[in-house]
Amino acid sequence: MTIWRCSWLFLALAGAHPVNLECNDPRFDLGYQAMHVYIQPNQLDPSMAFVADTEEYKPGSPVHITVRANGSKYVKAPYGVYLALRAQPVLGWKGDYGAFSELTGQLNLSTKTWGDKPCLNTAFSAGAFTGEASLTWTAGPDTVGDVVISLLWGNGVGTDDPLANKFPNMTHAYLHLRTLTLRGPGIPNHPPSFGGVAAVSKSRCVAAAEGGYNLPHSPVFVQKLRTFPARSVTLPAGRCIACREDHKQHCLSARIDCPAEPGLLATESLFFTKDCSGQGVVSHLPTSFAHCPGPEYHSPENLDLERFVHKLQRDYPWHVPDEATARAALAEYRRMLYLIQKFPDAPVVPSKLVDLAWHEHILDTQQYKKDSQALFGRYIHHAPSFGDDQDEAVKAEKQSMLKDQASMFEKYVQIFEDEPKTQVWPTAQRLGGAGARLPDCCKALCVKPNCASCVGCNAVNCGKEEEAADLLRSAKDKLRAKPAEVLPEHFAGYVPLPPRLSQRLPSAEPGYLCKAQPLPGMALAWTIAGDNIYMKQSLESVESWYGIGFSDVEPYDMSYADFIVTMFNKNYSGVRDMYKFDKGNNYPCWDVLGQCSLNGTAGTADLKDRSNTRQNGISTSTWTRKLVTGDYKDSPIKQGSKKVLFARGIDDFFTYHGKAQAGTCDVDFFSGEVSCGKLKADKLTSFV
Repeated sequence: MTIWRCSWLFLALAGAHPVNLECNDPRFDLGYQAMHVYIQPNQLDPSMAFVADTEEYKPGSPVHITVRANGSKYVKAPYGVYLALRAQPVLGWKGDYGAFSELTGQLNLSTKTWGDKPCLNTAFSAGAFTGEASLTWTAGPDTVGDVVISLLWGNGVGTDDPLANKFPNMTHAYLHLRTLTLRGPGIPNHPPSFGGVAAVSKSRCVAAAEGGYNLPHSPVFVQKLRTFPARSVTLPAGRCIACREDHKQHCLSARIDCPAEPGLLATESLFFTKDCSGQGVVSHLPTSFAHCPGPEYHSPENLDLERFVHKLQRDYPWHVPDEATARAALAEYRRMLYLIQKFPDAPVVPSKLVDLAWHEHILDTQQYKKDSQALFGRYIHHAPSFGDDQDEAVKAEKQSMLKDQASMFEKYVQIFEDEPKTQVWPTAQRLGGAGARLPDCCKALCVKPNCASCVGCNAVNCGKEEEAADLLRSAKDKLRAKPAEVLPEHFAGYVPLPPRLSQRLPSAEPGYLCKAQPLPGMALAWTIAGDNIYMKQSLESVESWYGIGFSDVEPYDMSYADFIVTMFNKNYSGVRDMYKFDKGNNYPCWDVLGQCSLNGTAGTADLKDRSNTRQNGISTSTWTRKLVTGDYKDSPIKQGSKKVLFARGIDDFFTYHGKAQAGTCDVDFFSGEVSCGKLKADKLTSFV
């Protein structure tokens, strides 16, 4: 094997190996470079022939393309010559670029994908050019207009490339480009209908990703500013915010509430008081004006904190001795941020390790500000603890913080169905007890009526009440304030909905995109958005528990099934993530319990925003989960039909449900296609 052939393995490290060519890779175009070599046009060199057997194509009609060396110039190069080819329409109508096939001369198709489609319009050399290579390009049904077939050929890396020392005999590295153009049918006069009717039907339950569909329980909303080019601003949802100074004739303060169900419109409440007190004027907000995004936008799980793993170890080796500790601290820091989202008015007291993770994030000042805005619609300040533990005032203050932390742990267990890890939360003694350590930490959202006496909080900026008061001051008050007290963002605020836009609201809100009725009196509704599915299950007339299960293992009964069960009182309550691994009549188990699995491994709490209510004879529960959680106990929700089990109890006790209270359906959660048949008696397995 030559050095040049080996070099292609090294070039993968530089991202320049042809196997790394993306679909429609711009490195085929003049002005770009690969392997530190700029692309040079070479249309006339007689030593290389690049021809097609036709100058015109028709949809579905193959075009045979040949690359041939005339002489030894591009065959006997010291390290060999390698090829790459791309087919690309000048105008990408419907994104149909045709496909290469019948490759010879060591040509391979690209291994990359374009979305969920294979990259069939890009090919590259798997070995050195031996003098001739060929392939066939076939236009797709929607390929129209001129199509350019590009050929790149090169002999190595430039002198500035890190791998230049691998090519000691390289005197002149080159990368040449030659193209040929195939003429095709003209573009139709009507605009493209992306996907067509069949594609739309496959994704009927999937919400559009452009902000035209509200998602529930969002801690923020995104207001689209009337600017050119278009811009937007993220603000907190469900909280009192100041109206912008130049709109005080319409409001002094406002509150925007995101919906509790997907697809419904957010509501705007405007007030002529500074603190949202009194009777507000309520309007619905079109999504073209303001929308509530999903977890992809605001979830702490989507924060990029990987860069802090090794930084924590380097900066705090005494507290963070290894990578496992760093990752545990960052995982619990994400959970703390989630608690702030869910309980914005409750104090949050981090542990030492979580606080160190918080410090690292804050010190990346620009990114922290952006992350804080996306997660909360406002800046979350850090309020450090001051003083010596021997000081009685400090001890009293920290004892108060310990109570706040115990309250936080109650919410922690409620949300995550998990106990705080004592490795990260050493004060996690929710039942109290002598000898509990005082928190050596700080407070988030610290609130004190008198900042001067604030021991456990930063006396300069003491928390949300003081900040909110500053935000809601009148313009005259702000002008009298000291310059240092007036931050630029305090002059901004919410812009209320213009009356002309309120008249354009749709006559009906879409709500959940797909629905089914698997059992008499039982309904299931759902919407898929991004990586998540939002679900609502309800039961009329009968006061009992009910559940839904996903079965992926034949004979598609309760064994090895993933369940979501809603209970209202009696022996259990709440919306529970459960799992059943055996074929007997034992209870399904909580997913997070180790004994609820065949191998003793606990699962994860994957249900978010769980709620259940019973009103006017209707029991209702809602939850959100990822389509694919990564937990082996959870059934992945993908395109295509899957077996879904439904059952309800005879009463509120979580026990036997009986044959008449169970059923199985084939459900495609993407297309909305549902087929429910009757369970055979020998397939029934009951909760007992």
